[in-house]
Amino acid sequence: MAQRRTEPRGETSAAVGEATTAAKETVREATSAAREAATSRAQGLVESGKTVAATRMEGVANALRNASSQMQGEQQALASYAQRAADAVENASRSLREQDVDALLESAERFARRNSAAFLGGAFVAGFALARFLKASGERRSRASYAAWTPTQGVGDEPVYAHEPASGSYGPM
Repeated sequence: MAQRRTEPRGETSAAVGEATTAAKETVREATSAAREAATSRAQGLVESGKTVAATRMEGVANALRNASSQMQGEQQALASYAQRAADAVENASRSLREQDVDALLESAERFARRNSAAFLGGAFVAGFALARFLKASGERRSRASYAAWTPTQGVGDEPVYAHEPASGSYGPM
């Protein structure tokens, strides 16, 4: 009969405890590394979006300045309003470029607290504009897809499709 080697219970419990502690620490380190990577990626995306928005705002400011200079002789009051709007948009663009994300969020929070009606109105307008944009881009994609499968004029009575399937298994031929 083979002899069974038995270890004292205390040593086994201690080994299991050490292994559990080591596993927990490994999980903590992996979680921390993943969190840091996700945070870094998110900050990069926000910074990129911030740059794009600031560039577009500068384009709007330039368009307002051009409109202002074209109206200069004929409609002085409108030219003045357009110039002031261009200055405001340019200042907002500069502020967007120069401030970090945390400062921008804090600034938006302060504005929302001071001017809740204006903030809610702006959020509504922004949401409405975004919804219109998404709807329009979806319709464009849908029309392009439909046009690709709509029969065009063929020879005789047979329609010719813009994108005929490789197998020829559907659509008139």
